[in-house]
Amino acid sequence: MAQIKKTIWVSNSPESLLKLATRYCIKHKEVFTEKLPCGSLKLLDGLYLPLEICESLFEICHDEHIDIDDNFTNIFADSQNSKLRQLTIFNASVTDNGMRCLLAHNLKKISITNCVKLTTQTLEFINECSDNLISISVNNTFQIFPDYLSTVNPDSEDEFEDDDHDIMENIYEERHFILKAPRLKNLCIKDLYIVQGRNYLTPYARPSNYPLD
Repeated sequence: MAQIKKTIWVSNSPESLLKLATRYCIKHKEVFTEKLPCGSLKLLDGLYLPLEICESLFEICHDEHIDIDDNFTNIFADSQNSKLRQLTIFNASVTDNGMRCLLAHNLKKISITNCVKLTTQTLEFINECSDNLISISVNNTFQIFPDYLSTVNPDSEDEFEDDDHDIMENIYEERHFILKAPRLKNLCIKDLYIVQGRNYLTPYARPSNYPLD
């Protein structure tokens, strides 16, 4: 077996100034945010966060195993003074409301993994801001997609109790799409749980006219 050439420059290379500054900001959020009475963080008035810093904030949170919740995502509610182009988020407690702040940036790439508090409402927020979306990956967060497209819920013991749910699920069939993304090139959904609906995947393809492999 060939030996890997050792070099002192790999392990001893210092972090970039951007990462060092971002790491400091994450540990001292008061330097660029104010805490609202509800607990949410708000970007300081008059402050602008460029794309590189915004995306670096998420990267450092992942590196430091810092949970991304609604209080944190509220920093990016002001899409005029903060910028995001792509979003990678995993093992986070963020809810639909928090995702709405991030999705309002008209993201190009979205990767969501193991965010158990998200629901189909996040899917609707994605559809509202999907004009620029070219790639989406969802792993172990199947609950943001409907689990069936039938007027009959096979798990229902009382059809009257599930009328509202059935109506919501039927919306996707009536409008002929589940995911609205006219420029989408890459779609990856893992651990998707489908209760019923033999034509379930058909509505994914219709709005964008791209092949699904």
